[in-house]
Amino acid sequence: MRKSKTFRPDRIGSYFRMEWLSLALVTASVIYNVGLLATPWFEGRLAQCLADILGGNETAAQMAVLVLVYIAVTLLVQAARGDVALSHVTFGYGEKPVLEDFSLTVKQGEQVTLVGRTGAGKSTVFKLLLGLYPPQHGTVTIGGVDVAAIPDGQRRTCIRCVEQHISRGPGTVLEQITLNDPQITGEMARNAAKLAGIDDAIQALPEGYDTVCTDGMFSQGEWQLLSIARAAAADPAVLLLDEITANLDAETEERVLDALRQASRGRTVLSFSHRVYESLGGRTVEIKPQTP
Repeated sequence: MRKSKTFRPDRIGSYFRMEWLSLALVTASVIYNVGLLATPWFEGRLAQCLADILGGNETAAQMAVLVLVYIAVTLLVQAARGDVALSHVTFGYGEKPVLEDFSLTVKQGEQVTLVGRTGAGKSTVFKLLLGLYPPQHGTVTIGGVDVAAIPDGQRRTCIRCVEQHISRGPGTVLEQITLNDPQITGEMARNAAKLAGIDDAIQALPEGYDTVCTDGMFSQGEWQLLSIARAAAADPAVLLLDEITANLDAETEERVLDALRQASRGRTVLSFSHRVYESLGGRTVEIKPQTP
């Protein structure tokens, strides 16, 4: 006759270890199946956590599950942080609305060019996304968060605009890129300058990045590249592109467009430049002016 299995209190730790191990493996499998086990660092940490679990350390097992869940949530949020949504937005500067019941959805990493006649509301969409104005009706969100609720300290890592003419303040070249934001290190600024193709020109200055900015130190195209570096320095999820190639010669325009191609990788991009659309591709969204 086979003996029935009995519950042994002295082995309760083993039961809990198996429960935590099962949960950890299921969690890891879910993360893997949605493509979030992408980095060697994470794979190494996962292997170490599983080794600790198998070694019989319940605390390590619990920590492993918490780490896995935390990483899963964080990466999922990161994956959607560039989602842009304007839902049934109405906005006007006076009695007449510029946008009325306007909706637009742009997914993380997508590139969209807004087209329409002058005054149709293309620049208004940018201003709403930048939080310069609140919509009179509807909602404007980035990464699922209402634009008005994004703290100023996080706004620059969320969305940046590359303007047609860079707004230059007093200070060094480095300060033009960082805008004195303590979260942007010198290394981040230099990496952004390299990405934008302006690093060589900066290094050729008498004091490099510590050179005080003056009129005439850069060409028009180089100032535009500096504007791209400024926007990219904080690694924003969303880039807004003004008519940044206007009034540039063909050679300079190509340099700027190449810098934009580099800076746009992996980001959500909205523009209203036909030349940018020809260079980056994506889709177009027509904004029609409101009828009287």
